[in-house]
Amino acid sequence: GTYQATREQLAMVSVLMSRQASRHPLAMTKRPHSLEEVLNAKTIAPSVGLLECARRADGGAALIVASSRFLQRKGLLSKGNNGFGDVVVLGGGE
Repeated sequence: GTYQATREQLAMVSVLMSRQASRHPLAMTKRPHSLEEVLNAKTIAPSVGLLECARRADGGAALIVASSRFLQRKGLLSKGNNGFGDVVVLGGGE
């Protein structure tokens, strides 16, 4: 996959964002999605399922991904993730 990220790692972004959204009283997503739900959702494009797509009501969405090599060069690598080839999700939001 891109940047050696697994399908499960990328799907976890949707899982985590749905958990965050479920805590907001005005969110469209009232119940968090499980990893299995995201992975088994209708395929929209290669490596992208329906539950990973932004809804039309969304103002925007972003995902920041960096390699551990980049983070190490910038002095941003956390202690728990020191292998080269690892992918780190720095943040995400809707």
